[in-house]
Amino acid sequence: MNPRGLELPQLVLFASRDLGRPAADETGLTGAFDWDLTFTPQSFLVRPFDRERFPWIDPDTPGLASALEEQWG
Repeated sequence: MNPRGLELPQLVLFASRDLGRPAADETGLTGAFDWDLTFTPQSFLVRPFDRERFPWIDPDTPGLASALEEQWG
């Protein structure tokens, strides 16, 4: 999954839910962005899913926490 057209508050909300812990935006950035971050949402990592229904989900990419560390430092 590679988020496109998301505002930072939307990404932070998704991250909080996916990681199961609070996340905060302290950047002050506004507007929608295309995020260069490739990851698999946690809900798709913990159980099998219908690949035909979700063809854009690649279960071989890392979860969000690992992706943030590996790709964004």
